[in-house]
Amino acid sequence: MMKNKFLAGLVTVALWSSCLANGAENQSASQVNPHGLVYSDVVMTWPDFSEPFQRDGVVLPPEQILQVKRGVHAQDVRALLGEPLSVGTGALGTEWDYNLKLDLADEDYIVCQYKVVFEDESMTVKDTVWRRYQCKLAMETVKVEPAPVQEPKTIELSGDFLFDFDDASLAQQGFEVLNKLAIDILATGPSNVTVVGHTDRLGSRQYNQQLSERRAHAVANYLTERGVPAEWIRSYGRGMDEQVKACEGDRITPALRECLRPNRRVSITVEPLR
Repeated sequence: MMKNKFLAGLVTVALWSSCLANGAENQSASQVNPHGLVYSDVVMTWPDFSEPFQRDGVVLPPEQILQVKRGVHAQDVRALLGEPLSVGTGALGTEWDYNLKLDLADEDYIVCQYKVVFEDESMTVKDTVWRRYQCKLAMETVKVEPAPVQEPKTIELSGDFLFDFDDASLAQQGFEVLNKLAIDILATGPSNVTVVGHTDRLGSRQYNQQLSERRAHAVANYLTERGVPAEWIRSYGRGMDEQVKACEGDRITPALRECLRPNRRVSITVEPLR
């Protein structure tokens, strides 16, 4: 009789503990995932505890994960987190799912499911959600050192290198140098990119002003085609107003044209926003 009472007591305690644990888990779930977004579960058959039961994740610097926030474009999310494990559509819009491995104390780690939700029209981040409350807590305890301030960088490119003489159409060499520049700008991240066209002093002021503007716009448009967001870029021309090399003579000769070459240029300034 005593044994039966003891067993009944153990069952009661176990059920009560289970109820408390479920209540705490539900409360945590509502805090970390208030919209009830759906995540993929691990599927296994008893007693298989190998893959796929052992979910693995990608290790990323915490500062990269923390940069994914409201308003960041999908292109930048891919640069920060890599390709998503899966892409789908949920209650709030387009979803990208990731499995990330976060470091914990005592050289331990936790594998976390992380969801990035986008505004469908602009494909900018609307929200980010961790599936597990422990993952949200782990990221809240991360201490990230502030990134060093990046100074604006100005690149002077010879106009004769980018364009044929007296032309605003990009030459083959221009495509090559701007391809590399676009990659560098995207790697820098959100920036103010200023493109300014310049000409030499040969010809009328009005013509040179128009030529410098067309060349600046051509560079800006090509950078946009290569993936640099148009809202990052502004372009304008200064014509012959800012000569960097003075040369004698007014009669247009091959020698004078060659001497004035440094004045025919495009200046590109990249000012990081973070």
